[in-house]
Amino acid sequence: MRKAFLACQDAKLKPQIISEDGVSDVPQGTNVVFVLQEFSGAAFRSLSCSESLCRVVGPRCLYHCVTNEVAIPSNESPVFTMSMKGVIATASKLPQNRKEEIAFLISCVGGSYTDKLTSSVTHLISEDGWSPKCEKAIEHKIPMMRHEWAIAVWQASKKRDLSAFDEDFIKYKLPPFKGMHISCSNLAQGVKEKIQAAVESNELHEYKKFVAEIDLSDAALCGLFLDGCKIFLSGFTWSHVVP
Repeated sequence: MRKAFLACQDAKLKPQIISEDGVSDVPQGTNVVFVLQEFSGAAFRSLSCSESLCRVVGPRCLYHCVTNEVAIPSNESPVFTMSMKGVIATASKLPQNRKEEIAFLISCVGGSYTDKLTSSVTHLISEDGWSPKCEKAIEHKIPMMRHEWAIAVWQASKKRDLSAFDEDFIKYKLPPFKGMHISCSNLAQGVKEKIQAAVESNELHEYKKFVAEIDLSDAALCGLFLDGCKIFLSGFTWSHVVP
């Protein structure tokens, strides 16, 4: 907080320090920015409600904006850090309460959330590797992440400056075959074992890597069973079969 306060003074922004009890006495408006050390407590709940007209940010967010000479976010929700600046995320096959949780956390770290998969979306968050949204994400090369990504970035950004794209968070990428059950036919045992190892490996993140490493040209049938729907993979071609 001290670094953010001094940075504001250097930028001639005339910051003021007030007590939590004095928050209600400050006139609200879109040009008023409240900087809170913690995103919790009565003051935070009051300032972050839908009726509030002011902006609420954390000290790391303010320091980033002032020192980099970028605009303070005008998000409708509070922004604690800028760790997910540029992220526009959507979710697939998550329960509603989980979607609401990650939407809130993503907005707290400078990103945004949308329910629809559009051309502007940068990341898809899911716990299952197969759904219409996942299919489109793969088609358009949109990275797919597990929901723990948003939680981990939020928790870490409260302690240090970071980016959601740092190497520490690669482990939260969604394995492409997560939630799928794969069956093979007319393949040598060695090839089957390679397929099993590749599919179950946490190091596998790209379908192209899978087909490049394993020769499926002689496969009569390699079936993926997803929620009652069969998807057959022969060589490099996917085809859907109605159950």
